[in-house]
Amino acid sequence: MTTFERERYFFVPLNKYDMVIEKNDGTLIIPPHIKKRYLYCSQQDEKIYMLNNMEGTLFSYELTNRQVQYLFLFSQDFLKNQIYFNLHQKLLYFLSNDGVFRVFDFDGRQISEQKLPHSWCAFCFDEQFNFYVVSEWTLQIWKYNEGNYSLLKSFPIDGIGEISITSKNGLIYLTDSEENIIRAYNWDGKVVMEAITPHIYPIGQIWLKNQLYILYGGLWNEVGYENRSWQEQKPFFHPLFIHEKQVNHYKIFFTNSFTIDFYYEEHIEHPERIKHFPWVIRMKLPENDHHQTIEEVLPLGLPFQKKENGFVEFIVTDQTKMPTAFGFKARVKLKSIKFLPIEKIHLSHSTFLSVQEIEELEANHPFFNFFIQSSNDDVEILKYCRNLIYNQLYYEKNKKAINYREVWEDGYGTCGDYSSLMLIACYKNNLAAQSATGYKVPRFYFGHHFTLSAYYNHTWLEVYDEEGMHLPMESSSDDKEKNGRFSQGQFLGLDWSHIKLYNGKAFPNFISFPSHPDVHPFDVFRHPSVFMTIIDEE
Repeated sequence: MTTFERERYFFVPLNKYDMVIEKNDGTLIIPPHIKKRYLYCSQQDEKIYMLNNMEGTLFSYELTNRQVQYLFLFSQDFLKNQIYFNLHQKLLYFLSNDGVFRVFDFDGRQISEQKLPHSWCAFCFDEQFNFYVVSEWTLQIWKYNEGNYSLLKSFPIDGIGEISITSKNGLIYLTDSEENIIRAYNWDGKVVMEAITPHIYPIGQIWLKNQLYILYGGLWNEVGYENRSWQEQKPFFHPLFIHEKQVNHYKIFFTNSFTIDFYYEEHIEHPERIKHFPWVIRMKLPENDHHQTIEEVLPLGLPFQKKENGFVEFIVTDQTKMPTAFGFKARVKLKSIKFLPIEKIHLSHSTFLSVQEIEELEANHPFFNFFIQSSNDDVEILKYCRNLIYNQLYYEKNKKAINYREVWEDGYGTCGDYSSLMLIACYKNNLAAQSATGYKVPRFYFGHHFTLSAYYNHTWLEVYDEEGMHLPMESSSDDKEKNGRFSQGQFLGLDWSHIKLYNGKAFPNFISFPSHPDVHPFDVFRHPSVFMTIIDEE
């Protein structure tokens, strides 16, 4: 393998964007970052061309050495007015924000100009002169011949964000910047591949030697200048590796895997609340799942005493051997996963909720009867209920609600609230579901071989089909919506950043005191420390 083949991150210089203002006296003004789509990429054979419509520049880019070379063919004002561009047969095609489609040669001479009857947002050609256009959430296939276009067919597409489009081997590939997804459509409008991109905000695609590279907008959190933080965009290309397997009624698509070291530490803050020894502390260790493989788990602070059914025990024999903290370190391989049903899916009608959970959720309360649907399509019921919740709630910690009826009426909550409402919706419709909890790798601070902290745990949902296969789905929408459409990116899918620890309630499904059953562990332990280091990527 060459050095180039081993490399993963190809940053695009001269194209960083932030909103930080440094004044002459050295002080900083750091307003909230406004995310922008300002880069567009295309290629002629193996050569990459890019448009920056924020600065009004057109340039070539060499992936191997990250070299940028400006092309002074057009005025900055003209380039700032373009909202998409592509290349084909040594011609440059531009789409302006006033709906004019123009064609130029590489000397900058205009070949044609056409006012479009409809709103286009992305387009590309294939080698057979088929012309693919995304227009108002439809994908159109046109035949191009000497400047004339004839519409062959069109069909609806999913998505809520900015689109990029390429064609390869008879398939049309679309990325969505908000769903963080790539889909491949065939000529009948059927989705034949759907995969989650390893990084957020995909905005472009190129193919080099049959390897697909995704251009990402490069959202990063930066810290500096008296430890003040801000967000900026440093765009980069990154190879996308897609692996497919078929299981039962699904095609399952995996993308790039990341190996991490995951550290979980419980800190003993109130040992006086347990009056006698020995202590026996029972803890769940992470296990293999669809999207994660556990390669090794080692104890921290205290040795593992008893391993059984995925749990271990830590024992504190007396006051003189009291640790300040204990836990485990796990080597975990993570990858994004997306289930694409190839036939109608029937979900299990069992319940995984305990009597205590049903009571705490008030899942039998008639207040939540609005979730009940009469459809015989279980997946559509699931999606309908999810969208109801997404439409009702925005993401913010709710400190005053004392039950989930109040969460619903307040109209806001965090991942645990979203998941709990989905559990209620599934219970009302007799669909098998349970929560899954763990932590997420903070992708805004992405990097190899340095330690990242996770300050909050995260909860999502798993639903079960009739054959017992559990299907993951993200809990909250992150307030992403476009004209009443919500993200489908992590519906029956999950990105690689999720580290799953347990299902259901933390007590007793994650941690408990078998030696002191009358003591709640959260009365003794407070504020776990969670760290992770990204070791490798494949």
